[in-house]
Amino acid sequence: MATIVLAVWDTLRRNRNIAAVVASGLGLVFVSLAFVITGRHLPWSGIEGFAHGFDGVIGFPGSVQKVLVDGNAFNPGRYQALAWVHIAGLTVFAVFAAWWLIGALQSVRETRSDPMAAAPEVAPATPAHHVSVAEQFFGTDDPEIVRNQVDTFLVRHLRVGIREVEFTKVGAGIVLGVLAVDGQRLVVKIHPPGTNTPYLRALQDVQMHLAVQGYPAPKPVLDPQPFGVGVATVESRLPEPPPAPPSDAATRRALAEALAAFVRFGAPLARHAELAGRGPLRPHAAGSVFPPPPGSPFDFAATAAGAEWIEEVGARARTLLDAAPRTAPVVGHFDWRSENIPVAGGRVVAVFDWDSVGAATEAIVVGSATHHFTLDWRSPNPHVPTLDEVRAFVADYEAARGRPFTQAERVAARTAYVFCTAYGARCEHVLASSGQPAPTGFRDRLASAGVALLG
Repeated sequence: MATIVLAVWDTLRRNRNIAAVVASGLGLVFVSLAFVITGRHLPWSGIEGFAHGFDGVIGFPGSVQKVLVDGNAFNPGRYQALAWVHIAGLTVFAVFAAWWLIGALQSVRETRSDPMAAAPEVAPATPAHHVSVAEQFFGTDDPEIVRNQVDTFLVRHLRVGIREVEFTKVGAGIVLGVLAVDGQRLVVKIHPPGTNTPYLRALQDVQMHLAVQGYPAPKPVLDPQPFGVGVATVESRLPEPPPAPPSDAATRRALAEALAAFVRFGAPLARHAELAGRGPLRPHAAGSVFPPPPGSPFDFAATAAGAEWIEEVGARARTLLDAAPRTAPVVGHFDWRSENIPVAGGRVVAVFDWDSVGAATEAIVVGSATHHFTLDWRSPNPHVPTLDEVRAFVADYEAARGRPFTQAERVAARTAYVFCTAYGARCEHVLASSGQPAPTGFRDRLASAGVALLG
């Protein structure tokens, strides 16, 4: 009773809800009373030399001698039952005491209502914390913790740890270039939740198929594996030389020849089911004829005002492409631009950004490349190709291909160029509508030549 009173007093002092304490405390009292009552019917000899006044409450079952029931008549059955109830009561007491203690400690804090009391001070709302991409994958953006998690992943799957993290790139996912302790240079790609794992495996099939033929494609080292909330892959690291002049004729020729080789080497995998529908004609976004930008929050529907002319040109181009004769699909890279395709010594030395690989007709693959092959967004002045550069790229591609396009293929490639340019213009319009710095290269190209090229 003294313990319960003290607990209730302490609970009130700490401004906590006493209901749980009182309820569990009463239960404890009832168990205690039952324990005492049964004990008083059993004359214990007590603990020798200690607390003789507590005979019948504290003692040992072996010291029980007799029990008087119903007028001092000896009843062994009642004696045995009462003794075991008493012994069991000790266990119940301990359980109830523990439960009561937990109830007292876990009671919910409750604010006392006092109409005369001043309103409590409320701390200003903390602004919502922007969760970075690193925090989504690693639970933190601390570089050392990130490094340790990636190191653990590599040791588990490849039996090799990290000597140094050489670069980190953050987009929709995270790409880390690591130097392993055994000297390997690897690229760890951590893809966001919801990534299509069969598609990643299809990309690795293309990478390996091209790499074994001497093409500058990274070789897969580890197939897709769960990593936190996402999926991770590991591949070999290719060289990344300083950017070559994008408007230089030798750079343009190298890009065109490498794209022709990409299409030629990848031909046997062109009908891979996971590569279909990955080009510029993939399903359109809400309120637009254009597909949503991969990994981008661009909202075409919310920025429709002022973009009607872009949508109109895009709709016409898409209609013409949908109606064009279908030729056999090829494997293409739909982000074929100088930033992703480094050139050194007049040749392409690596191909990056494999998440943009898919299957489409060759004319659409080439038309898509022509609209942005000179672009490098790392440059302070990204260069959108001129029409003369577009025509020269197509001519270089045809030379590398070994035969010219048919008239129908030329029309399809030109239409794909217009559609992709309109897509770039639409993205520029989203940026401008959002008050962000926005380039005008695609909008300028589309306004000056888009409609004329559609014929």
